[in-house]
Amino acid sequence: MNRPLLSAGLIALASLILLPSLAHAGRKVRLMYEPPIAAEGGPEVVVSFENQRPAKKGGTEPDLIGQERGSYGIPVGIFSGKQKTEHADVVVAGWAADVLRSAGYAASITENPELPRVHVRLNQLWGDGFGPRLQFTFGAVIEVWPVGATEPAWTKSVAVTSGVTTIVQFHDPYELGFKRVFELGAKSFLAEIASDDFQAALPGGNLEAAASAAAILGDREATAQAAEAAREEDASGDGAEGEASGDGGAAAAAELPPGFKTWDPDVYRWGGKSTIGSYVMGGVGVGLLIGGDQWARATANNYRGLSLPVVGSTFQSVAHIPDSGPDDIDVGNAVQGLASELIFIYGLQTVVPVFGAVVPGHIVAATGVDIQTAKAFGGIVSLPAIAPAGITHLVRFGQLYVPQLQQENADGDNERILHVPMAVVSLAAGIADLVIGGIQFGYGIAYATDKITADPDERGIIPSPQMQEGRMRNTGAIHFIVAPTTDGGGAFGLYGTF
Repeated sequence: MNRPLLSAGLIALASLILLPSLAHAGRKVRLMYEPPIAAEGGPEVVVSFENQRPAKKGGTEPDLIGQERGSYGIPVGIFSGKQKTEHADVVVAGWAADVLRSAGYAASITENPELPRVHVRLNQLWGDGFGPRLQFTFGAVIEVWPVGATEPAWTKSVAVTSGVTTIVQFHDPYELGFKRVFELGAKSFLAEIASDDFQAALPGGNLEAAASAAAILGDREATAQAAEAAREEDASGDGAEGEASGDGGAAAAAELPPGFKTWDPDVYRWGGKSTIGSYVMGGVGVGLLIGGDQWARATANNYRGLSLPVVGSTFQSVAHIPDSGPDDIDVGNAVQGLASELIFIYGLQTVVPVFGAVVPGHIVAATGVDIQTAKAFGGIVSLPAIAPAGITHLVRFGQLYVPQLQQENADGDNERILHVPMAVVSLAAGIADLVIGGIQFGYGIAYATDKITADPDERGIIPSPQMQEGRMRNTGAIHFIVAPTTDGGGAFGLYGTF
């Protein structure tokens, strides 16, 4: 073989392997940061973003943010966007806006030529790791552009590195590593905001708030205490500052839509916007529950010639699911039986939680309780609200499906093959209802006893496990899973990215 051609081929192959941006290998992570405690009010400013990273380190592929090297030091790419979370353009702009808010500026990520602008030119955002040894870098040029200016009034480079660190935790090391350099970058940026030059270019900042935010950033307990103190100050209405806070609260309440004027603005932001949709879903659930029940009754009557109760026959019978083996399935009967059962199950899953939890939650929220109380109540009421649906599913599984499955085994003809998937669905729904209701009940108690601090930006009752590291953004969901075991049983539980 021609040795130069062989060498050239090996070099080309190695290049593809060593350049994750070309090979498109690797995995996704959530690019996150912990926002500093915001200070209310202050002058308005807009934030803009520009990606100036090197071509092979995010400049060409904006979602490429790092690499990890495995066996023989061969790297694969680390990309942002896991669980459909945001990329650098959104995350870094949001980071800059949050830092400015903690320093007393009313920052927003919009285009408004009538407001001063803080422009962020990102030139470094990279993580590199070999096993547990990792290094992260973050760098940006930050500019202040006054209204109508043709050149920036203030320019400064913010460049930080984590150094070579070892991250041995249950969390994803890259997600934590980027969180750490964002934290270092925030402290560096806050120090610059406190400088005379920055204040001359963009006056009006709250330097005391900026210093306080920088001092506690990364300290989970101190951050939670500061957030709680800010909420208590807003609610107190004492003194000049209290009056201003009270006016702000009244203004925020005035902006709430009709029907929600008495709600706490944080509670509305957390769950108010979805309330109407929940009622609509509850109404749809009632229709599905009734429709599924009636369809199932009609199918059972037509298929078996039975005369079942006019209302609620599906709670007592699964005769609408035809007996059938793998080789003699009547498609028409099978479709009607399975579809009516699924519609009934979905209706049951929707109606009970909506009218058992959403309605009481709406009534409590209308009294003006704060987000901590609202989440405590929502969590505690979850178990009694969801449990009836879960118990119903399990009772139907035990009383209606188990005898069918036992009869199938006794016949040895496998003539109830269509009952198997519906039995699994019913069992899984019942287990999921009780598990999730129990977990949410536990979190409700934790909110009620101030063991954890409620955040209106966290959707739902259960805070993401990633919140163990603070209030990091781009947190993902928890999922329920049911899987068979090798001994013929089943396993169930929750999983997520920690």
